[in-house]
Amino acid sequence: MVFRASGNQPGWSVEVQKSHTPTLFIVLDDRQRHMQVPQATTFSDPKTGTVGFRGSAQDGTPVELTIRRGQCQDNMSGAKLAAAAELDVGAAQYKGCGRFLFQ
Repeated sequence: MVFRASGNQPGWSVEVQKSHTPTLFIVLDDRQRHMQVPQATTFSDPKTGTVGFRGSAQDGTPVELTIRRGQCQDNMSGAKLAAAAELDVGAAQYKGCGRFLFQ
């Protein structure tokens, strides 16, 4: 895995598999839903300093993970991580913190 992020209320997490065409492994709604986004594409926006991944889940739901480097504090544990993460799954939006596992 190259990046991992999570958030709270409801609990969610995403892991990005390191590959030429990355796969996103997503757990949503306090572990009630599991999704994969095979062959995600990468993107970056130099103006905002964001990077991310986008694609479609196996059921066709559009998914986008946006990552912004910079300290982010988990709103429940208080842990400080190296990036803010925003996960859009269809019309739902999840916010949290994450870290790059390999630099």
